[in-house]
Amino acid sequence: MVVLQNPFFYAFVALFGLCLSSLWFSSKKLGRSWLYGATCVAIFAIGRLLLPMPFVLQPRLEISDMIANVVGWPILILGLIFCLLAALQIKPVTAPDRNEPLKTTGLYGIVRHPIIVGETIWPMGLSVLMASTIGMALTPFWFLCLYMGTRVEEEQMEQIFGDEYREYKRRVPGYIPFLKCLSAKEG
Repeated sequence: MVVLQNPFFYAFVALFGLCLSSLWFSSKKLGRSWLYGATCVAIFAIGRLLLPMPFVLQPRLEISDMIANVVGWPILILGLIFCLLAALQIKPVTAPDRNEPLKTTGLYGIVRHPIIVGETIWPMGLSVLMASTIGMALTPFWFLCLYMGTRVEEEQMEQIFGDEYREYKRRVPGYIPFLKCLSAKEG
């Protein structure tokens, strides 16, 4: 089927998963559903996982396999490690909950949104491995979409944890260690 060779079909699938996850933040019932959250994450990940694959028609980066491997694998693995280690520290794929303590150690002591960092990095590594120009070009778009979702999450975190979260937000950058320009401003 031609549609399965179109990279924008997979971009649409990923964006659909991301849109579904916005309900995750806005609904108390859906926000507590692990199954709903995992489904949204899976749809978002599947689109980004399949988009750079060789069967998807698109212009390809002109890099050697050796360079693609040397650059792509470490980026992919780093992103997956960020996602895994951060998810192990929290109750993943659920909205913020007052019954869960605020996590400020481990990766959460380095950046406030380590899962978002990982969710931005691993598709970039996969895109390099597959020499996907569209996958690389969409990486900033994925980050922007995820960033907008974290703005909503941070509002919820402030409502739930109050001054404790505001102090944490003041101390720890949002996405890049030692870089505060992408951190949400006090409001």
